[in-house]
Amino acid sequence: MEVLEREPAEGVDFLLGNGQGMFLLMPAKQCRNERHQEKEVENPSKWHGLFLRNTKIVEGWNTRVDNVLLSPENQISFATDLTTITRSFDVNGVEVSEEIFIPNDSFALSLRYATNKPVFIQPEFDIRFKYNERGGPYKYMMVGSDLLVSGPLYAMVGGGRAKINEHYRYKFYPEDWKRKDTSERWSYAPAEFEASQLFMGFGESKEEAISNFAKIKNYYLQLKLERESDVVSIFERHRLDYVRREIAQAYRLAVYQFLKIQYDSFLPASGDRWFAGDEGWARDTAVSLEAFFELGLFDTAKKIMDYWIDEGKQRGDGRFPNRLKPLNYNSSDGTLWLLRRLAEYVELTGDVEFFELKKNAARKALEGIAREYLNVDGFVRSNAFESWMDTQFTPREGFPVEVQALFIKNCMLYSKLFTGDFSSRLSALGEHALASFNKFKVKYILGGVEKSFMLADLINFDGVRVNKLTPNQLIAIDCGIVSNELEKSILDIVRENLAGVGMRSLSPGEVDYFDEFSGDQSYHRGAQWPWMNYLAVKAEVRNGNKEQARKIYVEPLANVILNNNWGGISEVYSGNSKQCICPKYQTWSLASFIISVKQLSR
Repeated sequence: MEVLEREPAEGVDFLLGNGQGMFLLMPAKQCRNERHQEKEVENPSKWHGLFLRNTKIVEGWNTRVDNVLLSPENQISFATDLTTITRSFDVNGVEVSEEIFIPNDSFALSLRYATNKPVFIQPEFDIRFKYNERGGPYKYMMVGSDLLVSGPLYAMVGGGRAKINEHYRYKFYPEDWKRKDTSERWSYAPAEFEASQLFMGFGESKEEAISNFAKIKNYYLQLKLERESDVVSIFERHRLDYVRREIAQAYRLAVYQFLKIQYDSFLPASGDRWFAGDEGWARDTAVSLEAFFELGLFDTAKKIMDYWIDEGKQRGDGRFPNRLKPLNYNSSDGTLWLLRRLAEYVELTGDVEFFELKKNAARKALEGIAREYLNVDGFVRSNAFESWMDTQFTPREGFPVEVQALFIKNCMLYSKLFTGDFSSRLSALGEHALASFNKFKVKYILGGVEKSFMLADLINFDGVRVNKLTPNQLIAIDCGIVSNELEKSILDIVRENLAGVGMRSLSPGEVDYFDEFSGDQSYHRGAQWPWMNYLAVKAEVRNGNKEQARKIYVEPLANVILNNNWGGISEVYSGNSKQCICPKYQTWSLASFIISVKQLSR
């Protein structure tokens, strides 16, 4: 097994997930709560710790070896083989290693220490909801020599002698304080355990927690071997031999993390931190489905689409929800992305039986768009905050370029899947919208000088083109609805003005461009989005520019994966590429890298 190791570094995280909706986000280096009287060791942010889907259950743990607290001051290294996380510490001149293990497919955790000195471990459980309706009762009970802790979720802990000593700790989190998030949060530590190996099992019920605890305690070595085998299997199945070694290594790590950031056995979560354990967003999920196609994981992709493309979840106008918890239909493009992926899946697999199951839902969605949202040009209306650029500073009312491209693409795809009058109607709608699409073609103007042609970002409700240079036109290229000449022109403009670690959401030449990330106002006005890189890579490769695609759009992301958070790509980066804006493990960012590398490997 390959081991990745580094000196402890601030601002670096590693995600260890079980592929079933549980993950541990570990900082490579913890910190001190300088505002607290005890100046205790803690995590840099509230997002570090162990999560079950969207609920944090373990804040962390305090460990003493030979009466020395393992802390940032005596930590030597941070390493992982993707099966475990290993931290080493200097304790009175002797190196002590701590191994953290999460098995696949069950909610459990093991802490193991390699030392002949006495070890005392005090796990801290997250009780951020202690003082509201989701809180308590937080209490413990002994079950033999083991401890059962109850709260919103249950935890069973044991493996050594328990000494009851209840502690409630207020948590400060320096990173959150910088973001002006000063909400009170607490942790609960009911006992300290004398043990060189501590086992924890978790669940929504006492029975589930006890069962998971028994499983990891009794079958620890077997579970560890199974996870090691899983890592090897994933690496071998998704091996690439025709790309550079560094890119191949980054690809393996990206694939592994992509498959482990889950809501449950098949639904990918959108990412870590505030996306922790959610079912995903329709738009993000649909974009990411292309990576499942590239990896040959069609059965998983089918399950995901079956979950989202569901008549029971559709609104009266045919839209599928963009979020399910809470139910939200605020996306003009999410439904179009899902429809596109369904048609592409059928085209790739020939699974007409699945299409028959989803045909009514697809027809209802397309009919709803045609009935409720089309204007005389055949363009699809998008209200404020309904496109993917959805902040109060970028409302984009009107007809965004990417929404029209996706609609035209779907008309083309479904005119082949449906038959009879509806097929003819879709073909006519697509042809009419495509003929009107030429209205988006404009000259790129730099410093008052007209340059090559590109596509406007938006046509507003007054019919006026908004000629801002954004990467949304890459979606039109990917839909195959622009001429080859215009495609090459757009690629040149994008390459020169928008390329970075990710794709800049606005050109630096625009008056409202932000070079530094400063919150929502800069979110879609300069911040770089890696999820869009794959759109440029596919087009560059198609136009014979594979080396440019590698250097400009793939190598920067490979560098992030290998040198920042192993296997992780952030959601966004600042316009100047200097700042990573969390989450640090984002599903559609990883999907973009995976698709891009597969394109290079052909």
